[in-house]
Amino acid sequence: MELDPIISLTLRLGLGLLFATAASHKLRDPLAFRDTLERYELLPAALVGPFGVTLMAAELLIAFTVLFVGASCIAAAVVLAAYTLAIGINLVRGRTDLGCGCMGPAASAPISGWLVARNLVLLALAIVASWPHGARTLLWFDGVTLVGATATLVALWLASERMLALAPMLGRLRSTAR
Repeated sequence: MELDPIISLTLRLGLGLLFATAASHKLRDPLAFRDTLERYELLPAALVGPFGVTLMAAELLIAFTVLFVGASCIAAAVVLAAYTLAIGINLVRGRTDLGCGCMGPAASAPISGWLVARNLVLLALAIVASWPHGARTLLWFDGVTLVGATATLVALWLASERMLALAPMLGRLRSTAR
C-alpha cells in the first residue's frame, strides 16, 4: 500500500517536530534528563550518562533526517517503543509517581496508561510514515494542506500535553470536592 505523498510528508514533518522538541528539552536541562533516566531504574548507573547522550543524539538525528530518510521513521518507532516500554515497566512495578520526562523541564506529568496509549498511537504513526508513498506532482494546494495538517497535529499534540499535565491537579480537585 502506498501513501499519498502529503500524508507521508505530514506524518514525517510531525515526527521531525516531535523529536526536535524532545531533543531540545533534554539539551536545555541535561541534568534533569539524567535524573529522569536514573529514576526509571532501568539501566545500571554507569550507563545512564552515555545512554542519555546517545538518546539525545538519536533524537536530533531523527528530527533532521525524518523528512528525507525512510529509515528514520523506523528509528523514531524504535525510540517511541523504548519510551513506551520504559513507562509500561514502571507502571507494572507500581511506580506511578514517576514523571514522564516528556514535557521538558518546565512541566511534568506522572506516568500513566494514557501515556502508554498516546505513545502507541505515535508509534503506529511512525510506522505508517515509513511506508512508501506514491509519486505524483505536488500542487500549490498540497503545500496548504501540508501546513494545515501539520498545524493540526501540533495543536493536538499540545492539547494532549496540557491534558496530561493537568490530570493530576484535576484528580486532586475531584478528591477534595467529595
